[in-house]
Amino acid sequence: MQTINTTGLVLALFAVLALTVLFPVAPVYATLPPRPTLTPTTSAPPTAPEKLAAIRLQAGYTYEGKWSVVQWQAGDGTWHDVDGWRGQVAGGQVRWGVSAKDFGTGPFRWLVYEQANAQLLTTSASFTLPDSSTHVVTVQVPSKIGQ
Repeated sequence: MQTINTTGLVLALFAVLALTVLFPVAPVYATLPPRPTLTPTTSAPPTAPEKLAAIRLQAGYTYEGKWSVVQWQAGDGTWHDVDGWRGQVAGGQVRWGVSAKDFGTGPFRWLVYEQANAQLLTTSASFTLPDSSTHVVTVQVPSKIGQ
């Protein structure tokens, strides 16, 4: 049987007690800086973005990567490109937002070209822009090039 050295045990306990008194264990959170006090602001909330309707060209994958342009028809019958409504067909379609000020206007049409400033492949039927922010006008072109 082993005997416990009582003197060694007493000295070890005394050392632990002395260290605890000399170097007390401080809580971890005691060294953190104080939290800032938040003050509510009186500024106006951010404005909501304008609600937009949309037009969508449903071209299909036959026209993938081709160039599309939207045109509007003037009172004298001539067609004019719409600034900003031009771009490549991606995922078989093209989509543009329509501002409320333009709701219900027309006529418009969609043209699809081989590429920008190249051969015209197809033209859609004329259409009118959506009449409300929840409306999407979908325009289709023939599924085969040249029709």
